[in-house]
Amino acid sequence: SLSCCSGGGVCRMMWFLPVSSVLNVVPSGSASRTAQLAAELSTFGLTVLCEPQLDGAQVERLRQHSSERLDWLLGEITNADVDPVEQHYTFTEIAHRQRMRWDVRLPEGDALWATACDAAIAAATPVIQHLHPPEAAHVRTLMSGVLISRPGATAQRWHVDCDAAHLERAAADPHCRIYNAF
Repeated sequence: SLSCCSGGGVCRMMWFLPVSSVLNVVPSGSASRTAQLAAELSTFGLTVLCEPQLDGAQVERLRQHSSERLDWLLGEITNADVDPVEQHYTFTEIAHRQRMRWDVRLPEGDALWATACDAAIAAATPVIQHLHPPEAAHVRTLMSGVLISRPGATAQRWHVDCDAAHLERAAADPHCRIYNAF
């Protein structure tokens, strides 16, 4: 999650597709493309960056790395006599969202993960800054992690990634926003 104010606010989403076969109407990197993405984000609450931010090999390495980390953490949870699939739990490095779906934090010093986060921030920052005046457009990372769904997980419902207090702050300050970058 990326934030434009301290404390959070309304959640907006930016999707990063790791594919190169999606048609672009406006060239990437152009001011008009940034404006188009910002308008979509403002109007619909989400936008999609069609340009790949990582190459396919990087995405595959990150997928494999994340899956291995999840397997290790699930082993640790099992060793603690917790059912890793059926029980609800939240630890620093892993949270059970629902059956067969987990939120996993990768170590901050992990070079592969840092590369992915840096690419997401670099792509998101111009779009976010386009929506906010310069004094309110400081973008900072609130948290980062991977959401892993395994076969058997049901569809995830639309949900808000902040609490009622953040929604109240966002209602009073149009620049107080949380952006999720996937």
